[in-house]
Amino acid sequence: MTFWHWSKAATKFPIIKLINTSVLAGVFFCMCTAHGELVITELLASNHHGLVDEDGDSSDWIEIQNRGKESIDTSGYFLSDSIDTPEKWPLPLITFEPNEIVIVFTSGKDRTAADKGLHTNFKLSRKPGHVVFSKKTDDHVETVQHIHYAEQYPDTSYGLVDASEFRFFGEPTPGSLNATRAYDGVIQPVRASLGSGIYDDPISFRLECLTPGVDIRYTIDGTEPSLQSPSISKLPSAISKNTTIRFRAFKEGWLSPPADIRTFLFPGEILQQSRPETLPLKWADEIPGHYSLDTENPPGGDDGIWANAFRALPTVHLTMDPMDLFDEETGIYMNSLEDGKEWERSVTVELFGTHTDPLVPIDAGIRIQGRSSRKPETTPKHSFRLLFKTDYGPKRWHYPLFGEDAAQSFNTLVLRATSNHSWLYPQADQRVRAQYLRDPWVKMTQRAMGNPSPHTRFVHLFINKLYWGLYCISERPDDHFMADYMGGRPSDYDIRKGGEDQSGSPRGWKNLIALVQTDLSRAENYERLNVLMNMDSFIDYMILNHYIGNETWDYGNWYAGRNRTDGKFHFFAWDTETSMARVKENRVFAFNKDRTTAIFQALRKNADFRNHFNERVQLHCTGDGALMPDEAAKRYMELAGRIELPITLESARWGDYRLNVHPHRIPPYERYTRDEHWMAEKNRLLEHYFPERTQVLLDQYEAIGLYNPSSD
Repeated sequence: MTFWHWSKAATKFPIIKLINTSVLAGVFFCMCTAHGELVITELLASNHHGLVDEDGDSSDWIEIQNRGKESIDTSGYFLSDSIDTPEKWPLPLITFEPNEIVIVFTSGKDRTAADKGLHTNFKLSRKPGHVVFSKKTDDHVETVQHIHYAEQYPDTSYGLVDASEFRFFGEPTPGSLNATRAYDGVIQPVRASLGSGIYDDPISFRLECLTPGVDIRYTIDGTEPSLQSPSISKLPSAISKNTTIRFRAFKEGWLSPPADIRTFLFPGEILQQSRPETLPLKWADEIPGHYSLDTENPPGGDDGIWANAFRALPTVHLTMDPMDLFDEETGIYMNSLEDGKEWERSVTVELFGTHTDPLVPIDAGIRIQGRSSRKPETTPKHSFRLLFKTDYGPKRWHYPLFGEDAAQSFNTLVLRATSNHSWLYPQADQRVRAQYLRDPWVKMTQRAMGNPSPHTRFVHLFINKLYWGLYCISERPDDHFMADYMGGRPSDYDIRKGGEDQSGSPRGWKNLIALVQTDLSRAENYERLNVLMNMDSFIDYMILNHYIGNETWDYGNWYAGRNRTDGKFHFFAWDTETSMARVKENRVFAFNKDRTTAIFQALRKNADFRNHFNERVQLHCTGDGALMPDEAAKRYMELAGRIELPITLESARWGDYRLNVHPHRIPPYERYTRDEHWMAEKNRLLEHYFPERTQVLLDQYEAIGLYNPSSD
């Protein structure tokens, strides 16, 4: 056999009987019955850098050993992560020789072939959970072993140290005797007297741990604490400046949980921020860096507006090594055009201001996000992508970021800075139309039209205690997004972004394009194309992009995805900021080869498609449809209300960049403000674009036979 198995020397462990014990600082319960001597001896539920499977993935794993003197086969054996469904994953038929070990990866890949690695159809959680090992005889399922494990820690296994006791191992031993020294215990979490947040007055901050004899160390530069870091006895009695404290407890022979972090921000300090001495004057050749805020002329002359503006939105704070951003050779901000895994760095993410109890910080990867917005001459304010993966921390971020009706966990999120139609874009006609609302409105509208679309949420972004501006967190319509909202597994999906295949197989899209190039006026060709694409999704996507007059549309700013089990592509709007500029904009004749516009132009030849399109136009552009003037304006006003106060801080941070820091390309250069510029564009949209655009679009469709008013 070539699957993951090892043999090791005989041990002196006796046959395991019924056991009930608690150990360490977490819950542990192991119930075993005599079933030969086949037992789970070790597990790892947070594998970051340890054993890899045949795909090269750091999958979690369970170690099973035959501790008896006779061979045992696995007929009727099951593994599960639930006491309610013990028969979740049947072990394939394997014969365990005496003392033999088999590793089963708990990856969710569900593989049982004996010539490959074994993989369960479930994944273990690093949070407290269960492993159930059972045996089915006739109609009776008997528990061989039930492990109720405590919270698990990165690259720290949980294994038997004798016949009855599980403990943590700092050095996992898959396929070997559990002979390394086990920890004597687990240090309890360090308690912080305050949560991260924005504070008006100086605060008193204390740290304590209920585990006796621990040594708590801390840092204030974002680095990982060690025994060489300052002791908490040196913490200042009062904190009145922007401060990030990372702390960790240590005790000889005990497992130390990962470091925790707290960030305290003070509006007065934020408003006075300037370039730290260690950070560069320039972010690229001839591109000056910019760190300060211009707060000399608050809206309405009210200095109190700034503190209220900070509290009007949640805060995302990123803590990372400054050189990972600003090193001339390796910093991702200094080399913003670079992409890929080699330009990914580690970051600690905090979210606070959402409720009274701040969210637990999470470690993740971070990259620069975008295409043209990566160019420092286009904008000095870059977007970021957060990646939750075992290289840094949990595999997903479990938090209802967008409410109960959206996904409850994420493997990727985008922090959108907004480039086009922003106060930083190098063309003056776009700067004066800055709203920071267009793309969130389009995503919201695609959902209002009855289609899945990424959710968004406005936040204030801080990087190492420096205010970076107004950002919008967005889901990314990748394979994990599709699985979350449309079912199945991420590996079931083919994803296309613009002209590139993102994941899965390119075969489906190639087949679709090949059909588009046939005569679609023929019914049989149209029906074949219907098998490959969800026509409601496609038509709604086209109507929405036509409605907004999308100017930088389908070269790269769109997604399509399909689950290969049903084969139909769904379509998603993405990065739609260059839109809603002119009420009479006409994009219905746009054509780009192998893109969605080319598909649309080919489909117009088919009478059934024209009828179908007319039906969707009536649904969305008449009656109480999602694109009727009142409905469209209502969604826009809802979003605008969320940032009407916070946008003043974006103005203070970036509004004078083209005037005073880096005049570039097309003038005039102004100091852009909420009251003079943002409000004027908002009023134009509410008073002209939304009231007039729907009828303009209907007229455009009627002219090309895609809308029939008499059929309303």
